[in-house]
Amino acid sequence: NIVDIKMPAIFGFGGALKPDTATTLSADIEVRMFGSSELKIRDSLELVPGAKDVEYFHVEDPQWRNVILLRLGAERYLTTSSVIFPVVPVRAGFAYIPIPTPNLTNMTPSGTASGFSLTLGSGVHWSSLHLDVSYAFASLSRDA
Repeated sequence: NIVDIKMPAIFGFGGALKPDTATTLSADIEVRMFGSSELKIRDSLELVPGAKDVEYFHVEDPQWRNVILLRLGAERYLTTSSVIFPVVPVRAGFAYIPIPTPNLTNMTPSGTASGFSLTLGSGVHWSSLHLDVSYAFASLSRDA
């Protein structure tokens, strides 16, 4: 089967604050309008020689919901007296990520699902050479 899913409208807004030269705080919010989504599922295909093929679809409501994502982040540059590691950035982030699809219990929607992500990062900077590393932890929870 071929499934046609229309991309929902997505609206986002974000900003950053730099309280001093070494610190940056950021946040953004995103709204994904999955609630009005429909799935067009192809049932069959009629091959027409010499003309355009005819596809037959049926429409289903996936019962998705609108979701709001929230992301927060912070970065701090630590300067050291070391020649080997003159600038060390330290970064952290958090994201709340709700899932638009409903929980299914015996193929019946019940409850919601959401996830979150925590990230940590650091690195070393020498003039134009930057080496960075990060770690991300993500979790998903479902309410029955």
